[in-house]
Amino acid sequence: MKKIFPLFFFVLFIHVIIFFWQTKIDFKPVQQDNYLEYATALKNMNFTQSFIAPNDTRLFPGLGFFLLPFVIFRVQPEYIALLFMSSTVLLTITVVQHMRPTTHWFIFFVTLFPPIVARQYSKISTEALLISVLFLTYLSIKHNKHFIATLLFIFSCLIRPIAFMFYLSYIWTYRSARKYIPFFSLAPLTLGFMNIFLLHTQLNHQFISNAIIGRIKLPIIWMFFDMIRAWQWGQYRILLSGCIYIFTTLWILIKLFRKNMYLSQQLSLLKRGILMMSAFIFIIGPEPFLEESPRLLSVLYPFIFLFFIERKDYLT
Repeated sequence: MKKIFPLFFFVLFIHVIIFFWQTKIDFKPVQQDNYLEYATALKNMNFTQSFIAPNDTRLFPGLGFFLLPFVIFRVQPEYIALLFMSSTVLLTITVVQHMRPTTHWFIFFVTLFPPIVARQYSKISTEALLISVLFLTYLSIKHNKHFIATLLFIFSCLIRPIAFMFYLSYIWTYRSARKYIPFFSLAPLTLGFMNIFLLHTQLNHQFISNAIIGRIKLPIIWMFFDMIRAWQWGQYRILLSGCIYIFTTLWILIKLFRKNMYLSQQLSLLKRGILMMSAFIFIIGPEPFLEESPRLLSVLYPFIFLFFIERKDYLT
């Protein structure tokens, strides 16, 4: 455990540099979406236009719940971002150190590579929190703490619905976890309660709003139209970045899918979780997809690293 803190401060220092570069030089906001305003609306139990823009009611509440204590104590936005970075980085590194105490290079890279993961961890984002919580969930599963894992899955699904795909792979792989399925109903019940009594809207408000605002399409097909448009408009940086992330991910997924060797239960969970989350991303995605693809795919890479590292240990 003593090795965690030097690694933590070193990695956090890199994230702080990226944070100030993004906000002070590249003039990017400290948050991915308006989750600070969402947390303020949660604090006041008021989702009218005086606290939050109508379009921002589409956001899922998990990150808002996480930021609520910072908003209650009136911490400044930039300090909230720095505290959010430090807490998610520390949580991730602590969990990974507990899972893989001898693989220090993996601890170093898990929040820094590829670059899109480093950028998501260097601001207030759902991706950073989701990766951290799912890593903690996986650690709970490894120690057969299935009730705790179910509670963490509830929270992760309130952060981003893609976590539900990992949950499906979990109950598919672990029969002993299926007895806790009734507890998982707290996730849709919490969302439905908020929509009816706080947002005063319909049960599936977030899904409908995101489909309309994000112009949900079939990314696996429409991304080729995005590539043509990016080329015609001279958006070569977007074209190159999107293509690298999309085709590298597809190549990795093909390798994963074609590996039919016997795997342990934990490796089967990781493999199915990665494939099912990938299917979610490539079947249900926003238009344009090319620009958003690196961010959407960023939740996969830490688990891809973990799968190949754990498989190597399992086969040796």
